[in-house]
Amino acid sequence: MLQDKRAPKATICSLHSCCAHLNPSHDSIVRVRIAPKAVARLARMTLHDNPVAWSRKGVGQLHSACWDGTVEKAKQDLQAASSAKRKPGEAGRRASKRVRMGNSNLESGTAESSSLETPIAPSKDRLFFAQKIVTAAETAERKDPPNSVREAGLLLAEAIRKHASIMFFTGAGISTAAGIGDYRGLFGKWNEQDLMVSESSSAMSSRPESDESEPSAEEEDNPGVPYEQLRPTLTHEAIAWIVASKPAGAVTVVTQNCDGLHELTGLGQNVVAALHGCVFTEACTNPSCGKRISRPFYVLDDTASEYYEKLQDAKSAKARRALGPPPPAPCVRCEQCELTHTTGRFCPTPCGAPLRDTIIHFGDDLEESVWNVAESASRKSTLRVVLGSTVLVTPASTLVTERVGKKTVVVCNRQATGADDIAKIRAYCDCDALMEQVMRELLDGSAERYNEWVEETRRKRQQYDKERVGCQEGEGHTLL
Repeated sequence: MLQDKRAPKATICSLHSCCAHLNPSHDSIVRVRIAPKAVARLARMTLHDNPVAWSRKGVGQLHSACWDGTVEKAKQDLQAASSAKRKPGEAGRRASKRVRMGNSNLESGTAESSSLETPIAPSKDRLFFAQKIVTAAETAERKDPPNSVREAGLLLAEAIRKHASIMFFTGAGISTAAGIGDYRGLFGKWNEQDLMVSESSSAMSSRPESDESEPSAEEEDNPGVPYEQLRPTLTHEAIAWIVASKPAGAVTVVTQNCDGLHELTGLGQNVVAALHGCVFTEACTNPSCGKRISRPFYVLDDTASEYYEKLQDAKSAKARRALGPPPPAPCVRCEQCELTHTTGRFCPTPCGAPLRDTIIHFGDDLEESVWNVAESASRKSTLRVVLGSTVLVTPASTLVTERVGKKTVVVCNRQATGADDIAKIRAYCDCDALMEQVMRELLDGSAERYNEWVEETRRKRQQYDKERVGCQEGEGHTLL
């Protein structure tokens, strides 16, 4: 793959008309990515048609103002192209008449304004660039300077002190620091699929480690950390501290994550509404029993689900026969998601019914009891704090965006979210960076108290190790 020889180093704004230094201490910075396959074509364009220098992986870093201006110009170009394709119609005929009158008036020096002329469509290269920019804007990541993050942290801490009913709404962004990949990030799984990035093209486009516009180690596609080895981040610990500091029932955590890290900090089901389930929780399939059990190990039967995934992909009877017989009982195929939820274990009570996982796959309905807890928290909360979520997945997003009224909405996410228009406090940064400032303020601005709290969270990791790694398969404690 070709590399744009004009591409500046990561410390320089990628916009050619700027090329000023990017200073993370003072500047709001945007990281953006386009499809790597488009880089070769863009590199051959003129600076007018492609005013941004891209790395070989399609990454650019710009001042936020430079990026916003680039996106606005791209939208204008697309609009101009759309207008140029329209048929004249009555409005076009009137415009043509005005243009003809203007031409005839040239002799008398009373020509019509050039704004009456038909818009000129941008070149094919410019249009190609505009399309890539508008698409990339959906996953662009911003990072506010430290002073802005500090100010947002102070405002959030003040709001937490003030409000008596709080709902934390958390997504994958709070667990990236623990080792879980961010699906919607620049190098996240879903974004890689949207950009049609293959492993081979990723390998071909490697750059020197000194180029900070390239993915960091945690952003690169890797096997990831086993669920059993994940530990709560500063944000998880901060939320647990806030829950403990408030009266019972004052704080509810609604999470789209299934990693069990909120629960590992000691928060129970009366506090955490895990909308998409938890990989450490099993439930009895007997409705009259309903026992839920927390395990120290990952409970899903991935082998059986993989069989059913391949069955869905099989296009012919021969391909289906080649898969062999289905997994044995008690494995059952789910009619909604067409995978399986059975885990191969049985309820430890006299009921003895098969156990199922609690994970919500695409096509599954949310558990009514969990949704009711989340909806109640949304309704009664006066402060809604979004951490690490794009607030785009429905119906979960409605818990934040509907029935807002006089409620205070706070959003912390590096990418744009569905709640940005209603947020009274908005921070573009890692969740840990914001929550560090919140905790420093909630601990009365005392560096000593904050350091003691950090040390306490480190000591808790020993207990976490016992709860996850220290237990043998088959053990577990009952949640309900």
